[in-house]
Parts: sequence; C-alpha cells; structure tokens
Amino acid sequence: MVCRAGSPHLPILRELDDARTRREVEAERRVLKGLGGGCSVPIGVWARVVDGSMVVKAVVSSENGEVRAERTLNPDACEEGLDELVEELIREGA
Repeated sequence: MVCRAGSPHLPILRELDDARTRREVEAERRVLKGLGGGCSVPIGVWARVVDGSMVVKAVVSSENGEVRAERTLNPDACEEGLDELVEELIREGA
C-alpha cells in the first residue's frame, strides 16, 4: 500500500504491513525492473522467504521459447543475488 507522509491513516496501514510479504514483493519487483518488465512483457517472477532464505524463480517467454533461472539467496546479499539472476536471464536470451 502507498500512503502520503504524515497521513492520519499511516498508523493503521503500519498495522497491516507484513514485513515478509513486503520483502518478497520487493524482490519480485527488482527482477521485473531489471528486465524492463511491464504489463505487456511475458515475465513471471515468484519470490518467497523459506527457512530464512529468499527463494526466487523467474521465467521469460518469447517466440523462441523460455529462459528460466532460480536462486536461493542469503538475506544479507539478496539485492546482489537478484541482480545476478537478472544478468543470467539476459545472458541466456531474455
């Protein structure tokens, strides 16, 4: 959710925030952004925190087939690992 700074609704929204879900969504969005993904690009990204690690799976489809990559990342190096996943997908033709 998005809220203006200083909004009287901010305390209520903070109660609804789930840090784990937010981290998962941020990971998915980082991969999509790195690939230039949008509504018209056939990219799928799934990220979940499992046993303290971030598991990320991604697939990019095209007329020539699919490119897939998967990573299990340490939370302390998650951004770097996500960037490496994007680089791998691009190297493989995404």
